[in-house]
Amino acid sequence: MNVKPWKEEEKTLVRNYLSMLKSEKLDHFYNTIKEKGIHKFHRIEYGARWYNDHANRKVLFSRSSDNALLWVNPVTKMIGFSDRFFDNEQRSDPYSPLPKKALNVFHELVHNFDIAQDHISNNPQVQKAIGWIWNGKDFVIEGLDHAKAKNDFDELIKLSKDGYRQLSYNLMREKGIELGLPSLYSTFNTHECFAEILTHYIFDPHAKNYLSEQVQSVLDDVVLNYSKGQ
Repeated sequence: MNVKPWKEEEKTLVRNYLSMLKSEKLDHFYNTIKEKGIHKFHRIEYGARWYNDHANRKVLFSRSSDNALLWVNPVTKMIGFSDRFFDNEQRSDPYSPLPKKALNVFHELVHNFDIAQDHISNNPQVQKAIGWIWNGKDFVIEGLDHAKAKNDFDELIKLSKDGYRQLSYNLMREKGIELGLPSLYSTFNTHECFAEILTHYIFDPHAKNYLSEQVQSVLDDVVLNYSKGQ
């Protein structure tokens, strides 16, 4: 993963993004991270995957192939900002007033929060509200054509690689919203779905129009321990 020194302008940029990530609903969220979560931000060259070497009682790392912008590692208890996070151009979000990279940062903080809560994304009330069920082989969202969603996602990734990055991202959001989710990426697995939903529930003022009332209620009551009038 090649940890490297921070540049001052990089620190300033990250602090600026963090300053945007505020909401009256996030007291429990940030208190949980403060008490149980990962606090270290590191500057890394690239992301990595890890696996257990049981024979030698070690955790080994290999370079990740997905070119992640940020990387949450519960093994080494660090959050890494990769070269790609700073090298990629800034993009806007078609529905949120926050820039995409600020949303990326919060998405990773949600993973941090999720881990600190022993994966509250797996809470039965959370999964039921979203529609996740076990079909005997995989977790799927009931009534959703996952094969089509994956095919649409792959086509939009190709569009991004062809240079139409902003258009690709906008369509990712639009196609997800058509499914009652923030993005197509939300269909991948329970953890990524949870991070996407909570991120856009807080920072997309349009989320109340596409997330079900049941999802919104569970996020407030079960996940965020938030009630109006606090």
